[in-house]
Amino acid sequence: MKMRPQLSCVAIKQTLPGELLIFPEDGESRIGLRVIDKKRPPNPDDDPLTLVLGPTFSNEIVGPHIVAWIQDDVLSLGAGFTINLPSGPSKWTFEEPPQNIPSLVLAGNDLFVRANRSSTPRRVGFCYVNIADGTIHDVISRHRSYAISWEILAPIADVGSASLAYEVVLRF
Repeated sequence: MKMRPQLSCVAIKQTLPGELLIFPEDGESRIGLRVIDKKRPPNPDDDPLTLVLGPTFSNEIVGPHIVAWIQDDVLSLGAGFTINLPSGPSKWTFEEPPQNIPSLVLAGNDLFVRANRSSTPRRVGFCYVNIADGTIHDVISRHRSYAISWEILAPIADVGSASLAYEVVLRF
């Protein structure tokens, strides 16, 4: 049997950094990315870190943020997702956008999500999560641009020998 998109319902501790997840938060289903802080020593008793991407956010924390307390069961879409970046100049800025605008950061050839790592409501402690591997960075290249319109796509069907059809999972 084929199932598209490829989903699995697993415990959060069974997922790996860089996997796209669907999970409950504040009574709603949210999209997130499993992440890892390489500066934090690994401890099997610690809750795995997740970058909450949306589509909406709680009243307490604005924009993408990192949490360690999501529910045990998650739907994993794996790491085979695609990021659609804008090609129009009005969707890019070289100035850091306000906190409430979820933005992607292109630094060199690497793509990051700007996220709040503060666990205190209404307080901001920005970090950058590499989308390719889910690693958290405090500092990235000073040569960067911010995408303020973007979407995440998941493969849903084989169209031909080398192509896939995609479904939009999240759009900003």
